[in-house]
Amino acid sequence: MRAVLVMWLWASVVGATELSNEFSLESPRYGRLLANVRAPRAATGGGVTLLVWGDERRGENSAFYGTGPEIYAARIDAEGNVLDPAGIPLCTAPYGQEAPAVTWDGKQFLVVWQDYRDNRNYAIYGARVSPDGTVTTPPDGFRISAPIPAIDGEWEEAPRVASSGGVSLVVWQRGTRNIYDHDILGARIRDDGTVLDPTPRVLVSASGNQANPTVAGGPDGFLVAWGDGRHQVGETSEWDLYATRVAPSGDVLDAEGIPVSVVASSFQGSPRALFDGTNYQVVWSDGRDPSSYGDFYGGRVSLAGAPLDGTGVRITPASYDYKQGPAIAFDGTQTWVTWRAATGSYDERFYGVRFGKDGVVKDTARVPLFTHSGQKALHDLYFDGTRLRAVWTEYVGSFGLKSGRFETDGTVVDGEGRYLAWGANFQDVPSVASSGGTGLVAWRDQLGEEAASTASIRIQPLNADGQPMGGVRVLPSPTYVVSPTVSAGDGVYLVAWGEGGSSYDVKAQRVRADGTLIDAQPLTLATDTLTGPASVASAGNTFFVVWEAAGRRITGVMVREDGSVSSPIQLPRPASTAQTQSQPKVAFNGTHFLVVWANYNGDYDIHAARVSPTGQLVDATPRIISAARSTQYEPDVAAHGDFLVTWSDYRNGGGLPQIRAARVASDGTLKDPDGKVIIADYSMKRFAQPMFDGSGFTVLWQQGSDAFMGLKLVRVSLDGTVLTPAPLDVWPAQDNANPASISLIAPHKAVIVYQRFDSGPGLYVTRVHGRVLSITPEEDKPDAGSGDAGLDSGVDAGTDGGGGDTDGGGDAGTDGGVDAGTDGGTRPDAGMTVDAGTGAPEEPEDSGCGCSSTGAPPWGFLPLALLLRRRRSRTA
Repeated sequence: MRAVLVMWLWASVVGATELSNEFSLESPRYGRLLANVRAPRAATGGGVTLLVWGDERRGENSAFYGTGPEIYAARIDAEGNVLDPAGIPLCTAPYGQEAPAVTWDGKQFLVVWQDYRDNRNYAIYGARVSPDGTVTTPPDGFRISAPIPAIDGEWEEAPRVASSGGVSLVVWQRGTRNIYDHDILGARIRDDGTVLDPTPRVLVSASGNQANPTVAGGPDGFLVAWGDGRHQVGETSEWDLYATRVAPSGDVLDAEGIPVSVVASSFQGSPRALFDGTNYQVVWSDGRDPSSYGDFYGGRVSLAGAPLDGTGVRITPASYDYKQGPAIAFDGTQTWVTWRAATGSYDERFYGVRFGKDGVVKDTARVPLFTHSGQKALHDLYFDGTRLRAVWTEYVGSFGLKSGRFETDGTVVDGEGRYLAWGANFQDVPSVASSGGTGLVAWRDQLGEEAASTASIRIQPLNADGQPMGGVRVLPSPTYVVSPTVSAGDGVYLVAWGEGGSSYDVKAQRVRADGTLIDAQPLTLATDTLTGPASVASAGNTFFVVWEAAGRRITGVMVREDGSVSSPIQLPRPASTAQTQSQPKVAFNGTHFLVVWANYNGDYDIHAARVSPTGQLVDATPRIISAARSTQYEPDVAAHGDFLVTWSDYRNGGGLPQIRAARVASDGTLKDPDGKVIIADYSMKRFAQPMFDGSGFTVLWQQGSDAFMGLKLVRVSLDGTVLTPAPLDVWPAQDNANPASISLIAPHKAVIVYQRFDSGPGLYVTRVHGRVLSITPEEDKPDAGSGDAGLDSGVDAGTDGGGGDTDGGGDAGTDGGVDAGTDGGTRPDAGMTVDAGTGAPEEPEDSGCGCSSTGAPPWGFLPLALLLRRRRSRTA
């Protein structure tokens, strides 16, 4: 019987939690991909050109942490129109994929790359793509190279691929971390996708290094060329150019290698090869002229394997710039050799010359191709049957993929080129608040364009069910924007954000519940801040906005109901000015604002101070919330009579924090000096956000790894006791769902918004999504006058909406609905209060706390009070 009673009490306190299906905001728009593009390559076939590249849209190049780059592709037509504006994901496996290469095998495109997913060692993978954009091989590709684990630290990298007669040959270099001795391997793949060499063939394994291979397909087989260090003494810069022919059967026809260019005490490297209809041509970087800044040489190799041009023909005229490349293509008559000329000022230009089938250079001076100003790197060149097209990366905030056409005589068609790696608009850093049963979500939106990326703050109302409604409005900015933050008053929202670059001006716009703007122009709250707005809370329709100012000093202003802005309010700090303040958050409990922050004085502690609704400092010196050993960091705060402060706590060491919380009374008294452990499991947990949810608190946080964070939540009683048996998953870590924001839209119903990587069709980009959290308390709500929740339970049931005074009993005047002090800023109408002493209803005064008519719902704490009373009676 006791067990049944306890379970009933537990269910009544905890209630059930349920998450809705996910919703999204606004349809995608397309522009230049807002992520770094790496090493693009191209091939033409089936009426289209397939561009492939390494892509950092999911994360930077950090293979150790399991993030990008990944392999993407897009088709373009003969005029350069992008047929796949969101890109085609070919491989999004963990730990990074790089250095793609592509060929047309007569039926489909074969794409190969080096892949880090296996044992943190590079292997070679591939995928096949049809001309209609369909990936016809398994997701994330198929493995081409042999199993690695037998050799610890083995690397297989720098793949290249070419096709001949229905067979493709993939070549790459293999080496180990501890031995400076690379070899060249290869494997054939038939045009039906069959790997003909499941155990790769060793194409060359001479003494010293053989590295950086290239391959060209001929009429009946292949030519493979590479940089060769067999004549090196130690790790010198002496490299030569060698090659071998490979038959369609995979047999190596020139076991000792063909000496394409062997020059004593000189460097020949970075070869590129093609077939010109009669002979193979190889072009390479050459350092034999010490007075030059690098040159390109070229030489022909006959189908019989004979070098036709001695140690090579100098292709580039003398010039005083550094040359990167080459990229080569045969246009049916001649070979264009192109390169990037750099001066060291991040202003690179592309030039070219023509190299004939007879081995003669046709241009005595370099031909200017794409010479507009900008930071660029040339990667590939191909002939589409009519014109030549150069493929390069160009930096405008990130390295985008660009391409430009020119005629066979060198006449440029596309001026400065066009961006061809597109992506959907990027949505991030969302914030949500609610008022009067509706809500407003704000986020930053970025769309890549030809010259630069554009960014704006966008807002959309939410209906009573927490779903988007109405149109999206744009709060445009002339410059870069950060940190959109929204809070709610009485039917009015304040959206604040930062504008700038190295420092940020704080701007704000007041918004009505239907999304219409109140201010003709954004309000300027501050200039030259370190972070832009960090947090906002409301007292009625007065808003308090806080941020990090210069000198790491927490500062804020009041935005009054008439739109006027107060003078700056500096939060107190200890006597030592060497201490710094960061990460401020603010909440309002009906009487005071409480600002919390991380204070640095050798390590980080959590400090706080109260501010009156009119902007006066209540605490002249900071109140210490937590000063345990090591670091306490990333504080946040919510309010319901008491304040609940949460933070990431590293006192137990190991680099993995607990989530702790402490209650602070309205008079500033710290009720939990050591903090209460909310989440203690051994994992990475950060950025906990508390929210009053109608009868207790919901705490939302990020959990995962340094690379990928997901979202979890628990419910916490008003006395700080964790009520949820196990954390509820809001979204898993693999999509990197962070940051997030939470707000109560109705008692026991909250909206959670977050950014995550969206792999949906036509997206493949970070987007903002949301879910509605519903909490169902026990349906039979006991009378508010019964019970004695104010005793022993730690639940401050006597707190009322007017000022946090306690009466020791169950004061029905507490706010049972929505907490205006959370970062979400939720505030429905106050309604009527009931005086606990007389039980007589009275019209309330608008205290600004967001109190509802029913007071604190007693079902949140009454079962615990009943249990305590039962224990007392049995003891008596």
